[in-house]
Amino acid sequence: MVSAASSPDPTALWLCQLPGMNAKLLKLLLASFESADAVMRASSGSLRALGVAPRLVAQIVAGPRQVAQVAAGLKGLQRLGIVPLPFAAPGYPERLQALPEPPLVVYVQGPWPLEQPLTLVLPPVEPEPKVIEQWTAIRSALDGRVGFGLLANSASSDLVTPALLGVPHGLMLARQRLPSDLWKLVTAKRCTLISASAPTAQPDPASAQAISQTLIALSDAIVALLSVPDEHKDLLATARSVSVPIFALAPTPKTPVPTHTRRLRAGKSGVRMLSAALGVHRDGTSAVQQERLF
Repeated sequence: MVSAASSPDPTALWLCQLPGMNAKLLKLLLASFESADAVMRASSGSLRALGVAPRLVAQIVAGPRQVAQVAAGLKGLQRLGIVPLPFAAPGYPERLQALPEPPLVVYVQGPWPLEQPLTLVLPPVEPEPKVIEQWTAIRSALDGRVGFGLLANSASSDLVTPALLGVPHGLMLARQRLPSDLWKLVTAKRCTLISASAPTAQPDPASAQAISQTLIALSDAIVALLSVPDEHKDLLATARSVSVPIFALAPTPKTPVPTHTRRLRAGKSGVRMLSAALGVHRDGTSAVQQERLF
């Protein structure tokens, strides 16, 4: 399950949840005061000097009276197996900080951190039998040494059994919204859910974009099974911006692949190519790259 080191202190969670807070301002506050606790103890004058809006200054100054309530809510989430990872806490994944607009809080339910390199799989609009056949062979060769990530709206157990599943809504809604086979994976501790939305939040376009970008930044490689949906093209652009390698598996050698994308060839060559990108040795040992998450 989520390690104790990843569990946030209430002050960090409180700071990231303040109305009007954003990543740019939060980075400035943490650079100036070094910790969430120090931000809470800062004087109103020092906060105004950094350009903090008066309403937000008042909220920060009132922090000591609010943190106890946040702590109580945090305990309730943890009883449900949900752990928030706020930007202001040491356990926040470093790779997310490279995003232009990193989520201020990431919510996790299930084993964390992951023990294997992660490949995010982008399924096609209409799966072509040839592509599925090629991908199944590559996936099977890497099973047990690689974790696979999926977005909930494109989840398919036929393509991959996800080790990490991103959902565009709060984790408290997951049991009702996920297909039963995926929820069983979560309850069996074989799949970790991750969300950039508050625990009770309903799905919306902004949340879907935030969790998509979060999964990209946490991935060691992306595999697009062509043809690529339009929304996935935006994800590929985000992947390029944070230097995550992209591979595409196409039905034929002549099928065009997106720009800045490496063609993933079927058979052993594809397994070798993806293994090399992930630092995985097919003799069973692996150079796991997940330390870059922290």
